[in-house]
Amino acid sequence: MAIALAALFLASPAVAEEGATTGDLRLQCLSRDPILHQHCLSYIAGVYEMTVWTGAVYELLNDPDARLAEHSISICYGKSSLQIDAAVQIFLNWAEKNPQEWSNTRSFGVKEALREAYPCGDWFTGVRH
Repeated sequence: MAIALAALFLASPAVAEEGATTGDLRLQCLSRDPILHQHCLSYIAGVYEMTVWTGAVYELLNDPDARLAEHSISICYGKSSLQIDAAVQIFLNWAEKNPQEWSNTRSFGVKEALREAYPCGDWFTGVRH
């Protein structure tokens, strides 16, 4: 139960502190300032690695609460790996289509962009797209 609650908390949009919103990260990714752009790359790489690691952990668990938690944050990359530049572009494309989400946390924005790009399908039946 605790795993499911933690995952639901991580999956929920929240009001972000100043400088840590989806909109702020979007601006950093678009910046010509090498330090800001590197921050964008590093942050998105970290979220990507977290989702890969989390998916691997949930694959090992065979528990209904873990399945609920996996669904709330799941991103299904399949056997492919994702280049960070491609992940940044996925995030930027998603952010442009969803300006209403710019005030949410940057982790929410990156996670939602990746989840939209790599959906898992129907987690009840195990059919993944």
